[in-house]
Amino acid sequence: MGRPTGHLHQSLSPTKFLIGQSIGSAGMNFVFRDPAEPLTAIQGRIPGLDMPVNLDKLDDAVLALLHLTSFRDGEITRAWKGHNWDALNRLFEKGLISNPKSKAKSVVMSDQGIARGKELFARLFED
Repeated sequence: MGRPTGHLHQSLSPTKFLIGQSIGSAGMNFVFRDPAEPLTAIQGRIPGLDMPVNLDKLDDAVLALLHLTSFRDGEITRAWKGHNWDALNRLFEKGLISNPKSKAKSVVMSDQGIARGKELFARLFED
């Protein structure tokens, strides 16, 4: 792994709080929050990105990718859960997939999740 990048120098500052970190090809990136910044200002930010993110659009993209990796397992449809954990938890809360907090490497997609994932995949990725 390369040397740490990002805002590592700010980790020594008592006026900033670490809100997230990610490991990329360039090393580890850190995201900090000034304590004066309201928490609502950081909602929807992804660690490593310095921009607000529309979580509904992110969840739609993850559901479309779950459709891409879905497979039949008897009478149920499963999908590999190698995606952002926060997004998977939100999809679970919306009733689109089973609880991702399990030892299984896949989640079960609900009938609504299957239909919506297929629709989103077509909308986002078809020519």
